[in-house]
Amino acid sequence: MGFTLDLNRCTGCRACELACSTENDLGFGRSWRRIETFNSELDPRASHHHLSIACNHCENAPCVAACPARAITRDVSTGVVTLNADRCMGCGYCAWACPFEAPTFDEAAGTMGKCTLCPDRTAQGDRPACVEACPTDALGLGDLASAELTGSVPGFPETTAEPSMRFKPLRAGAEPLETTWTVDAEVLAAFDAARRPQEVGADLRHEWPLLVFTLAAAALVALQTAVVLGATVPFLPLALTAAAAAAVSTLHLGRPERAWRAVTGFGSNWLSREIVMYGAFVGLLGLQVVVPKAAGIAETAALVGWLTLYAVDRVYDPVRRPRTMPIHSADVLGMAALLTAVLLGHVLVVLVIAGMRLLLFGLRQKAFRPSFPELWVKTAIRVLPPAAGLAILAVGESVWIPLVLISIGEIVDRLFFYLELRPTTISETIAGDLQSLIS
Repeated sequence: MGFTLDLNRCTGCRACELACSTENDLGFGRSWRRIETFNSELDPRASHHHLSIACNHCENAPCVAACPARAITRDVSTGVVTLNADRCMGCGYCAWACPFEAPTFDEAAGTMGKCTLCPDRTAQGDRPACVEACPTDALGLGDLASAELTGSVPGFPETTAEPSMRFKPLRAGAEPLETTWTVDAEVLAAFDAARRPQEVGADLRHEWPLLVFTLAAAALVALQTAVVLGATVPFLPLALTAAAAAAVSTLHLGRPERAWRAVTGFGSNWLSREIVMYGAFVGLLGLQVVVPKAAGIAETAALVGWLTLYAVDRVYDPVRRPRTMPIHSADVLGMAALLTAVLLGHVLVVLVIAGMRLLLFGLRQKAFRPSFPELWVKTAIRVLPPAAGLAILAVGESVWIPLVLISIGEIVDRLFFYLELRPTTISETIAGDLQSLIS
């Protein structure tokens, strides 16, 4: 059981989109379903059709695994994927994981939302509102096993999620059905004008707490490791800074008071593991203040810190770019290793790690192919401060000036990293599939 769409009959009228908005009382301008158009410019070398996109209630739903609060579940008997807003903490990680951009953020509630398959309607034997509203019967809900249906059409993402969505493909030489029935153009214009665009990937207006947190976590783990290896660092400021970073990290959540729910996903979720292990790291730093000479606490804290940083890096796997680079120049694991070497004054180790990270930065820029002025500016900001720091470290006795200069380069790279975070969108899939067909 799942959604079906006859590409021969869908006119892209958006009645399904408006019906979803009304049925779920989402407010004018917001809907859990939307229309995407393939080949909107009508290039004669490719077909032209519309896609009605919402949650596809996937059999292997990535949003279920991505949710650290276990707010998203899949009913095995019905196949319906449900998001429980009362459990959601508004982290948005499900939106990063979903290949269909189905979960959207409700700013008023501070939680995510998505298609529910209209349980009140289906319980009474009625069809979902979007299906009922379709004037050409293009959108349906039914058996997906029909031989005339396919799960693969141009513009629809290829994924291992096993979406419960099938299409009746365009007949050879056919174009979508033309009909005189349309949604009033003024209504659609007003609906679009009221729409609040959903940010795809990391929006620094909301995600700056994570930028601060990840930078602080890398620095704190480096300091703790330096302590274990013989450096002298005051324990109390270290513990207080770690606790403050934890508090700052919750500010990006829509519902910060529900952050505790993240511990429930520790067994399968990297964000949960990051939160739990960082909490343990902070606790061990606090214990280090209380009993500074107790055996094993400092070493355990450092180990937990490194495990935390590994989890931090894994959290961003769904949205990091370019996808082809398994190691990133802005990974916090490498950042902490570099800062640790600087604190200990190991010049050769610093040169090796810094050189590798600068090389990775260059490869990343090659993949993005920025304009020459942009490349020059980004490279100068990223490379010159740490290069100066390396030169001073090689000839000087103090590590603090090199530490500051090298840290500037690392902060800049992490900032670029956040600006580049973005999952693959439906629009990108459409553009890529269209290019493949016409080239």
